[in-house]
Amino acid sequence: MSFQTELETLKANIVQQRDELQLQLGLAKLEARDEWHEVEAKVGHFMTQLEEVGEETTDEVKRGAHQLGTEIKQAYEKLKASF
Repeated sequence: MSFQTELETLKANIVQQRDELQLQLGLAKLEARDEWHEVEAKVGHFMTQLEEVGEETTDEVKRGAHQLGTEIKQAYEKLKASF
């Protein structure tokens, strides 16, 4: 194989990998955006719950708010790790 042929093969491989990565990045952006919207909906619900939590609130409601907050925190960590 000539040096020129080697360079052409290398170029073709680079172009192919670049195209594949661009496609994967685009899909990852869409997936991350969908996850973001899901988490943001939970955040709105969580903030509403926190406004309602007081001393008289049942333990079940407090545990539910805590669990939702934990889920949100984990989802944010997962999103952050994906970047």
